[in-house]
Amino acid sequence: MPRWLKVIAIVAAVLVALFVILLVTGGPGGHGPGRHMSKAGSGASGTYAPVVLMQAPVGGSLA
Repeated sequence: MPRWLKVIAIVAAVLVALFVILLVTGGPGGHGPGRHMSKAGSGASGTYAPVVLMQAPVGGSLA
C-alpha cells in the first residue's frame, strides 16, 4: 500500500473517531442531537410558549 494512501486512511480514521467522541460527549457547548429532546421528568415538552412579562404602571396597579 502506498504511503499517501496510509496517510489518508489514518487522517480519515482520526476524523471519524473525533466525530464519534464529540457526538457521544455532547461536544463543546452542548451542541448535539440531544439538545432538541425534552428532558425526562422535567415536564418540558420540547416546545416553548412565549413569556409575557407584565409590569405595573408607575403609581398604579395591574388590577
